[in-house]
Amino acid sequence: MIALSATALGVALTGALSTLRGIGAPLAPRRLLIVYALIAGLAALPLVIAFVPSLMPTYMAATLPVLLALPSALYFYVEGLTSPQHTGRPTLLHGILPLMGSLITFGYWCLPIAAQQTMFMNGSLPPGLFPATLAVSTFVLIAIWCLASPAYLLIVLKRLARFRARLRDLYSNVETRELRWVEWLMAFLVVLWVAVAATLLSDNFGPGLLVPDEWIMALTVCLLAFLFCTSPIRAVALEPDLAIDSAPDKPGEVVTEKYSRSSLTADHAQRLAERIETAMREHHLYLDANLSLSKLSRHVASAPNLVSQTLNERLGATFFDYVARWRVEAAEPLILRGQQSILTIALDVGFNSKSTFYKAFKKQMGMTPTAYRDARSEGQIS
Repeated sequence: MIALSATALGVALTGALSTLRGIGAPLAPRRLLIVYALIAGLAALPLVIAFVPSLMPTYMAATLPVLLALPSALYFYVEGLTSPQHTGRPTLLHGILPLMGSLITFGYWCLPIAAQQTMFMNGSLPPGLFPATLAVSTFVLIAIWCLASPAYLLIVLKRLARFRARLRDLYSNVETRELRWVEWLMAFLVVLWVAVAATLLSDNFGPGLLVPDEWIMALTVCLLAFLFCTSPIRAVALEPDLAIDSAPDKPGEVVTEKYSRSSLTADHAQRLAERIETAMREHHLYLDANLSLSKLSRHVASAPNLVSQTLNERLGATFFDYVARWRVEAAEPLILRGQQSILTIALDVGFNSKSTFYKAFKKQMGMTPTAYRDARSEGQIS
């Protein structure tokens, strides 16, 4: 247990130092440092028990607000990654649980040393109304934390869905910006949450320990190692004039309210749509793997929001899907010719990965590139 605790602290410290080196993008790194600090604070408890047992009651009481603050800290880190231009501060609502935990911790610290030792070292409840109130309040907050943690998970997943929907309005290739690693982080957290929640609830309301402490600490080490290896130091590079938070709540919910204040007329939209089509058909802009809404807007001499509105309303597609459609059409004769590999064709027409090309081709053609070529050669489709 001591070795696992020391390993967790070492990984957290390494991650924090690495984050400090990338502090040039201030929002996300600051929040990641808080996440590392909170997890390290929880992971250090076995070391405190082993080497400074006299501080154990004081330190154990302090872990309550740390535990309660972790879900919101992770959420605000993901928010910092998905909204690098966001300048707002966390609302008071997210701080209620940590604040209540801090008040209870202060109450524990006000108890006599003997009472603290009785509660935290012996696991017994000393006489008096105040210790009983603290114990009941702790149980209630732990139960609320067990409910709040999955709620934060759902909020994070919803935010990621909005973020990725907005990316498809801005970029023709989105793989390096989609933050897919966050979903794996959430999976790690779900496993760890189930273990911790089951143990806490069982210790306080049930038969006792369900998951060995060593297992929980090992999961914590794995979580920290995954966070260190996968989490970016800087937020995702986005178009400076188009905020992610302006995206609709649902990926398919696009037009009416989003463009309710737009000055784009029907005639202007028609002319702009024709310029966009010309840019693709004659100038082959889709072949640029780094093509973005901003680049297309400069090419057709129009504002990005008007181009986006034209794509959604007039051409019926997000920027990503519209460009992918041109790329798939360009790839079709190359696929039928069969002289190049699928990866080579994908890169030649503007995709930056084979998997993205497969998804786009199957979405448009209803089958994979290889199956499409075989079906055409056998005369199954014309």
